[in-house]
Amino acid sequence: MKRIKFIIVAFMALWMGEVSGQCTVNLTAGMLKQTKCEGIFIETITFALGTSIDDETTTGLPSWLTKSFTGGAEYSLTQNTNAPVGSYNIKIVFKGIGCADVTKEVEIEVNPIPTATATAAPNPICTGSTLNLGSTGAGLGTYAWSGPAGFTSNLQNPTRANITVAHAGVYSVIVTSTTGCKDTATVNVQVNQKPTATATAAPNPICTGSTLNLG
Repeated sequence: MKRIKFIIVAFMALWMGEVSGQCTVNLTAGMLKQTKCEGIFIETITFALGTSIDDETTTGLPSWLTKSFTGGAEYSLTQNTNAPVGSYNIKIVFKGIGCADVTKEVEIEVNPIPTATATAAPNPICTGSTLNLGSTGAGLGTYAWSGPAGFTSNLQNPTRANITVAHAGVYSVIVTSTTGCKDTATVNVQVNQKPTATATAAPNPICTGSTLNLG
C-alpha cells in the first residue's frame, strides 16, 4: 500500500507541475552566427534543452545539415556533406509543457575559396638574372610567398634578384580572401648556370692581307 501511495503522490506532483506552469528550460532565445569557408565542415552545433522541452519545429534547414532531437536532453545540427556557397538562416522553435516557446536562430555564412595562381618568368632562368613571381585571382586580400633558400614575401608580384642555382625549386603562394578563406598555388623554377664565354683573336694585332683566327 505504501508503494501504491508513493506512485500516486509522485504522479499528482508531476501533473500539478504541468498544469501550474512549472518549467525547466536551459535555453534562452537568440541568434547564433557562424562563418565558414567552402569545403570546411562546421563543428556540430548543440543546444542543451532542459527537461521540460518535448517538441520542436525547425524551418530553413538545408540538406547539408542533419538535425537530431532528444526531448528533455539536447538538439544538434551536424554537417553531412559539403555546403554550397551562400547564406543560411535556420529557425528552431522549442516547445514544452508549461513553458513559453523558445526560439533559436542559426545563421551560417559559407564563403567561397579563392582561386590562386603562381607564375615565374623567365623560367627556366640563368644565374645572375632577376626572377619575377606573380599571382592573380578574384577576391584575394593578402599574399604569402615562400621559396628555396629562405625566400619570403608578402607582395602579390615579388622579384628575386641575382638568382643562383641554390634558388631553384618550388615557390609557393598562399592567398587569403577578404573573408578569410585560403588557397595555395605553386610554381617550379629551373635555374641554369650561366656559361662563361671567352673570345680570342690571333694574330692580334694583325697586318692587312693576313688571316685572322677567332676562337
